Amino acid sequence: MRYKILVLILCFLYIPFCDLKAGFAQSNSLVITPENISRVRRISTLWQASGKIFKVATDESFMVLQANNRVKIIDIATGEIRVEVGGGQEEIWNSDEIQFSADETIMAVYDFAYYTTRILNTRTGQILSEVIGELRYLSPNGDLIVVYLENSNTLQVIDTTDGTMVYEIAVHNNFNGYSWVNLGVDISPDGRLMLVYDGANYLSQLIELPTGIVITEIEGRLGSGYIQSLKNPFSPDSNWVVLYLADSYKTLLLDTRTGEVAATFDQEVLAFSPDSRLIALLKQYGTIQIQTIDRGEGLLELNDVYTSYAFFTSDSKFIVIDLWDGMRLVEIANGNTYLVNGAEFSPDMKFGIVYHRDTQVQQLIEISTGTILLETKGDRWNYPLEISPDSYWVTSFDYRNHKTMLYDASTGDLVHKFAGVWPITISPSGKYIFAALDSFVDVYALPETRVDTMPAPRPDAMGIAKVMTQRLNIREHPNTSSRIVGTLYQNTICYIVGRYESWVYAACGWNRNGWVNTGYIEVVEAWDDTPILDPNNPIESLLAISEN
Repeated sequence: MRYKILVLILCFLYIPFCDLKAGFAQSNSLVITPENISRVRRISTLWQASGKIFKVATDESFMVLQANNRVKIIDIATGEIRVEVGGGQEEIWNSDEIQFSADETIMAVYDFAYYTTRILNTRTGQILSEVIGELRYLSPNGDLIVVYLENSNTLQVIDTTDGTMVYEIAVHNNFNGYSWVNLGVDISPDGRLMLVYDGANYLSQLIELPTGIVITEIEGRLGSGYIQSLKNPFSPDSNWVVLYLADSYKTLLLDTRTGEVAATFDQEVLAFSPDSRLIALLKQYGTIQIQTIDRGEGLLELNDVYTSYAFFTSDSKFIVIDLWDGMRLVEIANGNTYLVNGAEFSPDMKFGIVYHRDTQVQQLIEISTGTILLETKGDRWNYPLEISPDSYWVTSFDYRNHKTMLYDASTGDLVHKFAGVWPITISPSGKYIFAALDSFVDVYALPETRVDTMPAPRPDAMGIAKVMTQRLNIREHPNTSSRIVGTLYQNTICYIVGRYESWVYAACGWNRNGWVNTGYIEVVEAWDDTPILDPNNPIESLLAISEN
């Protein structure tokens, strides 16, 4: 009943909207057909989960959020904070600032402000140790970390259980400020080996990580082309590593099992295939050659390809080449080109996403048939389409209108529209969607999800509203005499979480949260009755309501 009265008030204050949108109180954001209504359902809200989602655990037991130089581990089942620490800069741009062990029980966080790396147990929230230095690596078992100390130009291998140093390696920076040389380390994917480059002495060392034993040393100045081409010089199976020597313009392929040079190339290495069977070489005059690593057998040669970047698809059957006018997908077995002008692929290789730079059109394509399943118009305010980890869903985030669209990857149909949120995060299993709204996270269930495994639903709120006036003040308290804490502009989308008399408490992103008058907003997604909040402590009263 209270909600219906609020709707009548809104209609009275904004008559044209009521004329055009009769019965909007029963509307919702689920679109296309009535059958879609049951496909996505909001099932809970994590009130203490403020910030942007950095990671959702593989077992979906916790999530990691980062905001305002703080990192939180949130228990998804209860919504409680397991631990909160300082970490990163204002925004985490470098994924090395937060790293996890293979089983995700151990997390290492680098705090930029204090030049400190903290080691935490993600299940209990316990801080295991703290060490001085910039985080470069956490071992798969979580027992060791590698930190870089800029003042002493050293790398330290640290025992995470007690923070003691296992051994130390000198690393001198003398290479035009390239960041990876400043840090001086690359780690093999299996965590067994560390490649360390001494820029002052032009010396590369291949070191056994747990023991510090030097397997081999290579003299020579590493070249810039090598740095641009490979994010990690090790092959995926860790059996091979490449070094590009600028002085001799040679690329060395080392067998990490023996430390010996297995091959010498006059070309630069562009990429290893995921199965570690193939290698892509960039020859002079724009030629890419693909050959087997063990036998050196040439499989494919592509001419007139002027690029410094290429990568293999997950099944090792295609190579993607980045050119000045976009990307090309080339089948290694026969050289056929399938996609042009930018491509990303689903984990199961069933779908590709193509972005046409000239027309700013994004397309979802079924690779086997070339069928265009979805086409959207993008611009610099629109993030590219992204495919979920389970390959079933596609999302697109519209920054300008502050909404995220969810599509069915197999058909291209629009399934749900999330208004007022940052890009949504689909859980690893593909069962849940986490929608971050800066001050909290809403949890949605995807089809065939058992909602009884999740926490009880929060009290229903008004939903989504849009600012109708040119400027609208956000107040600290629900009255016109209280302090102004922010300003909203026309068409801004806000998430309404509670009300008090003729005011609603709105979360509008970028920490712009507070009270706004209902006379200046329009409901664009209506839910049921809105909880009444304490005008002086809205967040505390929300927490109390959600716990009842």
